[in-house]
Amino acid sequence: MKISFSLFALAAALAIGIASPGSAHQETAGNLKIGHPWVREAAAGAPSTYACVIEIHNDGDEPETLLGATIDGAGTGVLYQVIEKDGKFSSKIVDHGLVINPHASIELSPSTYQFRFGKVTKALTEDSMVDGTLVFEKLHSVPIHFMVEPDDTAPKEEAAPGGDAKHDGDQQRNPAQRVMLFYAHQELAAQNAEQEKRNGEKTVSCGGEIDLSGTEAAGGCVAGHERDEDSEVQQRVGIDVAGDEGADEGRKRLGVGG
Repeated sequence: MKISFSLFALAAALAIGIASPGSAHQETAGNLKIGHPWVREAAAGAPSTYACVIEIHNDGDEPETLLGATIDGAGTGVLYQVIEKDGKFSSKIVDHGLVINPHASIELSPSTYQFRFGKVTKALTEDSMVDGTLVFEKLHSVPIHFMVEPDDTAPKEEAAPGGDAKHDGDQQRNPAQRVMLFYAHQELAAQNAEQEKRNGEKTVSCGGEIDLSGTEAAGGCVAGHERDEDSEVQQRVGIDVAGDEGADEGRKRLGVGG
């Protein structure tokens, strides 16, 4: 992944007044060119902020899907689509991400798509650069830098029945956890495969047989295997889960965790 200050990002950012000539930047990850990711300035303790990306272009021959984002001091952001109907604005979570087709681009502007973050724990100061990530289906978590920008162009949303238009951390929590759990599952599966290769173990999904090098599976290992994996990955992303003796036994038998 590399950062550059390019004509591509500069022209796009200047066109909508987001960036100054000295601040527009482009980052590259795999076949993706990520043009000027930015986050709205916010004081420490602010209830929320949002981030956008001028353009993400896919130079590859395979589609990629943008799923989520993180920013140092703002936590995990959830992707929302802004919807206009009869001059009124609302928004909804983009559950399955945004597809970036081969040799095509997507744009995330305040009036179309936003990554929304809950409580800000560290000041996001105008014209500074902050660390963060974009999460993709294939590239997974990609480290990038967000420029902090002043912005007041996000549409004012109509208050939802029985609530308001705010999207705090509680509302964001479950979608964000799904994104992180997905990649934690992938990481755990890869570790399990490597462990099984080293130990000569062969495992099959729950409901099938589990051959642990001639050792009989006991203590709920078969029934608890899938639950154990869920518990392991949830603990990795900070989600509280109840313990399970059978799952603990399964962890020991499969060589996962402590």
